Amino acid sequence: SGTYTRAGNVITVSGGVGVGKSMYIGNLIKQSDVDFTNFRYKNISTGVIAMPSDKSLFNLFFNVRSYGKKSNARYGNTGFQGSFKELKGNCSNIYHITKAFERKVIKQSYLKSLHNKFNIIECVDIFTSSKFKDDVHSMFNVYLKSIVDDKGNQFEIVKNLLKMQKEYFDIIQAKTENYETLVIPETFIVSKKRGAGISDEMKKISIPIKLMIGENYNTYNRANVVLSDLFKYRMPIFYGTQEDEAKLIESVKLFALLFNNTYVVKHYGTNYTTTVRQFRNEYNTALKQSIAFIQISQGNVKYMKHCTNASHINDFYVKMLYRKQGNVQEYFNSFKFVGKYNGLESIYKNKYFSYVNTEWSHKMVNVKNRMESIQTSYNLIANKVRNESNLLEKYFINQPSNNVVDAKLNTDIDELLKFQSTNSTVLSYISLPSYSLETAKPELINILQKVMKF
Repeated sequence: SGTYTRAGNVITVSGGVGVGKSMYIGNLIKQSDVDFTNFRYKNISTGVIAMPSDKSLFNLFFNVRSYGKKSNARYGNTGFQGSFKELKGNCSNIYHITKAFERKVIKQSYLKSLHNKFNIIECVDIFTSSKFKDDVHSMFNVYLKSIVDDKGNQFEIVKNLLKMQKEYFDIIQAKTENYETLVIPETFIVSKKRGAGISDEMKKISIPIKLMIGENYNTYNRANVVLSDLFKYRMPIFYGTQEDEAKLIESVKLFALLFNNTYVVKHYGTNYTTTVRQFRNEYNTALKQSIAFIQISQGNVKYMKHCTNASHINDFYVKMLYRKQGNVQEYFNSFKFVGKYNGLESIYKNKYFSYVNTEWSHKMVNVKNRMESIQTSYNLIANKVRNESNLLEKYFINQPSNNVVDAKLNTDIDELLKFQSTNSTVLSYISLPSYSLETAKPELINILQKVMKF
């Protein structure tokens, strides 16, 4: 007897025998036993209504970014699966975002100090998700050819799914903290500033390093650098351990090829002008125009985070080399054109070919004029990088030029090469002037006009 009220899967007795007692009925009633007649989303599924589990819906509507120690659990640190029961529990290590994810280093560091592992939940963008329509088909037996109709209006089922996603996300927002508005304690920020945790005594110790200098006969110089000097050096440092040695050597070589080899730090210590220890490049000044490539032991990597401007050698491309992508691509394109153009014999580059055929002479002159400007820019860097094409292609993507003018030049050179090939046999029997047709006798010009195929 008594009055019963229900909240979710919990029935509470509010009068009569058993007053104040509650009973969880989730394990007593199967989903197939539930009548969905009055369910607000009953029209989503076709045929027999069988709503997916809360975990399946979670996987449909949300993505989870997991951080911390690796785990075999699908969603990281606590085996979080997105069930409603889990969301009613302890969600202290679960966060949510409402916008596109923007990683904040200090925030990530703070959360790692709080949690062994933590998760960040974000909504799936139904309109851009590549697998959303397939998932809806498998879960609801509904085939979505598109999200909107021909007029750009959302289908009714899509509207219902968006409502369901919002309702689920409202629950998540109520139970978890917003990653975007998370406030980092000032004390934590102070503790993470560069140099924190390094005592003055510690800064006096020295560590062995290799200064990678990129010279063929001597790839590095050894030095014992005082930590305080390492921390005070304000120009870029790229570092790596022994397993990164090949990459360090390649990076120094690339910097020398594409930037300026004189900027590379090659020495550390005092010199004849001063007793102050410092990093020095070729001009004994490393204050403004310098860069250091160093190899250190694995045990000393921990000190690099206290340097002013230190990055692992794996970041060399994104921080330095990307600036030269245009220059390298120009070289690749120039190299291709110069190589093909050099395949033409002198007669096909001769401006006096107009004596023989004005139409083909016009094509030759146009190609020759364009190649002169390309040859000039090519020569500026060709001597430096000609023997390092393989190294450049390892770090830079050699993309075909999509420039209309370059495409026209490439077509014109190919046309001249084909013209040369067509006439190579007959011209092999004729003695041509070594340098120019300007002084050729009329008889020779007449013969060329008759035997060549135009």
